[in-house]
Amino acid sequence: HSEELIAIQSNPIFNMGLFKRATSSSNTSVDISYGADELEELRYERNPYNHYTNGCMKNTKSSKSNLRSTSSGPISGDRALQRSKSSRCSIRSILQYIITGVLATQCFRSFREVQRVTKELNQLQEDYEYTHRNLVHLEEELDSAHEDFHRLQMKVLAGQSGEYYHHSEIGEEERKEVAMGIIQKHDHQANRIDQLQKSIQRNYEMELERRFGPGPYHIEFQIIIDGKRKFLTIETAPNSIMPHSIYFFMDMVDRKVWDSTVLMHDREHIIAAVLQSPDGQSKIDSVQERLAFPEYSHEFEHEEFTVGFSGHGPNFYFNVQDNSEVHGPDGINPHGEADPCFARAIIGAETMNLLKQKSIEIAETSNGEDVVFSQIEKVTRIQLSASRVKELEKKEKKASSS
Repeated sequence: HSEELIAIQSNPIFNMGLFKRATSSSNTSVDISYGADELEELRYERNPYNHYTNGCMKNTKSSKSNLRSTSSGPISGDRALQRSKSSRCSIRSILQYIITGVLATQCFRSFREVQRVTKELNQLQEDYEYTHRNLVHLEEELDSAHEDFHRLQMKVLAGQSGEYYHHSEIGEEERKEVAMGIIQKHDHQANRIDQLQKSIQRNYEMELERRFGPGPYHIEFQIIIDGKRKFLTIETAPNSIMPHSIYFFMDMVDRKVWDSTVLMHDREHIIAAVLQSPDGQSKIDSVQERLAFPEYSHEFEHEEFTVGFSGHGPNFYFNVQDNSEVHGPDGINPHGEADPCFARAIIGAETMNLLKQKSIEIAETSNGEDVVFSQIEKVTRIQLSASRVKELEKKEKKASSS
């Protein structure tokens, strides 16, 4: 068969036919005609040694079609492959453009959101500073008005008793007029202070929602009592009534200020948390801020197992009995200010009772000079749903009753 293939390739008529097919440009399909002898020589079938052999081309028409298929088949395959590659490349490019556009849009939106939040924070900070300055100024004016009223009252009393001589010789009507003026000034300043305090509360309520999400918040204490680890969970008051105090406390929890501090057992009615390490090192410098004013609400009073700030903070305490009168507006504070009450214990009645019993024992046996404390090992925020809180409260009541 190889000899036949060499003979076909060396045939001048065959070569002339290929030349005519390659050089013809007048018609799209080239008609190549062969004689009987040439057709006989061109009949071959496929075998392992050459590409085509007898029986493959039966007549001129089939020969033409076979020539077209053998010559155009690989070209058509290459074109299809190129088209497939180009379509895949175009789809990949389109997807890249889409992803790039989406990412660029998202980055732009995030940038705009950061700008908006930053602007809001700056505005809140400016409002707070302005309100705080006005509050301090009004408090100074209020103190001055109190002093003026006290001096006038002393003069009036001294004049009535005859122990003091009035050089100005103020009459009764004039005294009433001056007293009324001082009272009106006092009321006006008190109203302004109340408005400023409400403005501060609104600002902190918005900041609470932005930073910590919707309340109430749940805080877990890990406490070491006589070498044993106990747990206690508190729930904050509604954000709408004690936002300033709650934000102040949550900020300290978030910064882990109260980790590795102490609970003092030096009083029977409260357990005081102090910014001091168990080895006696003060940590008060870790908190530079204080409450702008002693926030208080009659909706959340100092009942048993509630949590309140000592004055303007940052130290706080657990009420182990009902201290509504002691730490309320008419309590022991010499300035007539109530301590802020901002949370209550909802899980850990056993822990609270242990702390309470330890304080009672120390008060009965100690001479007042011994320093006894329990350690606050860790204070963290935890997530509890409303249904879970109710379930745990039921278990707490059932355990305490049993």
